[in-house]
Amino acid sequence: MLMSVNNEIRCDYKTSDAILASALSLADAKNYLKIDPGQMEDDDLIIQLIAAAAATFEAFTHQTLIEKSFNMKCTGFPRTRLRFDGFGCCSFNCIEIRKAPLVEVTAISFFKDDAFEVWPTTEYLINSDSDVGYSFITAVNEWARPDCHPRPVTIRIIVGFSGEAAGIPFSIRTGLEQHLAAMYENRGDCKCEKGSLSGSRFTMDSLPTTSRLLYSPFVIYAIANGSLC
Repeated sequence: MLMSVNNEIRCDYKTSDAILASALSLADAKNYLKIDPGQMEDDDLIIQLIAAAAATFEAFTHQTLIEKSFNMKCTGFPRTRLRFDGFGCCSFNCIEIRKAPLVEVTAISFFKDDAFEVWPTTEYLINSDSDVGYSFITAVNEWARPDCHPRPVTIRIIVGFSGEAAGIPFSIRTGLEQHLAAMYENRGDCKCEKGSLSGSRFTMDSLPTTSRLLYSPFVIYAIANGSLC
């Protein structure tokens, strides 16, 4: 769970989406590793390493590879009008979407009169062109219920480079392959428990220099360091 602070409000992110696609197919991974397609004894390990490489990319860059939907659960709307600072960031009264790359905001709903009401799309704008790499939601005129007691707000978003591996940028795929090869060749060095590769420190420590260089243009440092801008 990622928690972000939008000055007056807090948002956390939850998804129930199953991972339906892999960042690399097993066939492509085995081809890169120069493993014969008929040699299947390491298939489970390779699938696990693909997942570990993808998880490490997302932890390193704070971007999502395969498209998935998230529910942003926020404590309320901002209470003030839109204002941007000189760096293209909202200094306050914007809702920051701390997931990237943003594909779509599918709905914004808020609690009113003991029920959730959907906020019309004509009442808000999405700014995805800021210098910090992630997106903002801003009100066209006023935020819904800006002067009332804070009520829960749910924002449904879709983020990710693509719905399938073929849509992931080539440089990222190359970095994933480099990392996969490094982990496969040095798999005996992992001291983590079986089944925990994707969550172990081993994956980040094993990230090759080439992968780091390929990933660097995609890193969103503002999310990484916890800054509001």
